[in-house]
Amino acid sequence: MRRLVAATALVITLVATPAALADGRIAFMSRASGNEDVWTIDPTGAGGYPTDLTNGAPGVDQSPSWSPDGTRIAFISDRAGGFDVWLMDADGSNPVQLTHDGGSTATPAWSPDATQIAFASTRLTGSWAIWAIGADGSGLHRVSPGFGVDPTWSPDGSQLAYVSFDALHVMNMDGSGDHMITSGSLPDSAPAWSPDGSRIAFGRYRADWQTSNVKEIWTVRPDGTQEAMLTGFGAYSDHPSWSPDGSRIVFQVSGPAGDSTLVTATPDGRDISVPPNTPPLSFGPSWGSAAPSIDLRSPRDGAVLAQNSVVFAHYSCGPTAVSCVGTLPDLTPLDTARTGQFTFSFTATDAAGRHATVSAKYRVVDMTPPSVLFRTPCCDNPVYQLGATVATDFSCDDGPYGSGVELCSGDPYLDTSTVGQHSFVVQTRDGAGNAGSSQQPYRVVWPFSFGSPIMPPPTYNPVRSGEGVPVKFFLGGDRGLDVIDSVFFITVDCDTGAGLGTSGALGKRSYNASQARYTYLWQTDRSQSGTCTRLVLGLHDGSWHEAWFRFSR
Repeated sequence: MRRLVAATALVITLVATPAALADGRIAFMSRASGNEDVWTIDPTGAGGYPTDLTNGAPGVDQSPSWSPDGTRIAFISDRAGGFDVWLMDADGSNPVQLTHDGGSTATPAWSPDATQIAFASTRLTGSWAIWAIGADGSGLHRVSPGFGVDPTWSPDGSQLAYVSFDALHVMNMDGSGDHMITSGSLPDSAPAWSPDGSRIAFGRYRADWQTSNVKEIWTVRPDGTQEAMLTGFGAYSDHPSWSPDGSRIVFQVSGPAGDSTLVTATPDGRDISVPPNTPPLSFGPSWGSAAPSIDLRSPRDGAVLAQNSVVFAHYSCGPTAVSCVGTLPDLTPLDTARTGQFTFSFTATDAAGRHATVSAKYRVVDMTPPSVLFRTPCCDNPVYQLGATVATDFSCDDGPYGSGVELCSGDPYLDTSTVGQHSFVVQTRDGAGNAGSSQQPYRVVWPFSFGSPIMPPPTYNPVRSGEGVPVKFFLGGDRGLDVIDSVFFITVDCDTGAGLGTSGALGKRSYNASQARYTYLWQTDRSQSGTCTRLVLGLHDGSWHEAWFRFSR
């Protein structure tokens, strides 16, 4: 490392009340234990003291990089001899060697889809270049066409930014389209692509860096425009890393004697703070994903629910959650039988033990009028004859947790004075003032019967084919000649009753006032001999009536 200049006073002034930060932990290398280990820390301080993930492991562990889902960390270690890329779980367990370069390897970076890790290596040629390997150890290949270090992925995974001979470059994932986006007139380092893809943060030496060793954090657009200096500490600032939501950047600030701490700031260089409990000698931070995302869709906080309404708990946890537990399982109905105020909560926890909890208070109130149980009329649109005396029978109920029935009122008898569709209505009100009405449909029809000699089904009435058949029926009086809505005939197998065809026609109609009898004259055909027909008579009161006939010669 180049000689560091005095920055002690600066570091002291940075120790301020921390701003509200994203919930993801920051991984970094620290020498606080006397060895170069990978640590993690909660940037808010709420997660307690920092954790040394590689304490007790032999050799040097450095350059940590969080996986996109926050469950694993890629890092560089020489515990097996050479410096190689290793993987471990977020709690430091299950370390696995990923590369076996036999040379130098540095600065691993996860692809956004977590399938690949880019890194810098001197393998094969002895010159630094950008390489990539599958997270499962497969598909090792070189990416950069020439010299390259410090890779960082674009958020969509299609490009890599990196450093080549002091300048920032951007190239496609297959190494094509490589181009400079900074001039390299002053040495640049450690690019970090913002989560929204709009900016790249990086370190840049000041013009007098060879004597001052001053480096500041800058940002630039991926097309090389709008360069802007983020810091102005006059110290060695490097290795920026964006918070998962892009609202802050963490980076190292190093002092004169090799001391170094972590600092966070907004992308405009304001609101500077040091994460609480940051250990001394901290370098190369990587800001991991936040606690699992959670979305509580139902019940909403402050919701007012009607008693006995059907409302389902509905929530979801982000893909990093290994546990997603609520007061009730997702898509389970809430208990709305009782009135009062209630709280629904659920918690998402990821593999690193990070958790997020959302709670919603809701109120169940009696908003429903009493229900009505109809006994007469009841069920499936019952049918009554014109002029019939039908006493109603019903009762009202406000449920075991309701406010009680105050009104339950309906007519004592059904209205059967006219044919057609009717509704019986009951008015209700409970003690909470919820008023309503319930209705039960019923139908009134003419009193119908066939006249002699026609017998009702299942009897087949014998008739001679080719003759007129007077179909006589009664409706309890004179209803006018226009009582028939439709007539149709179903030809059936006389033995099995299976339908063989359907036809329709209107015959002659008449009314005998002295006998209060209607006649429908059906003219048959000789070809019907030996067949059976079911006559279906539809009346304007909505009723249907059948008579069955067997034809002979």
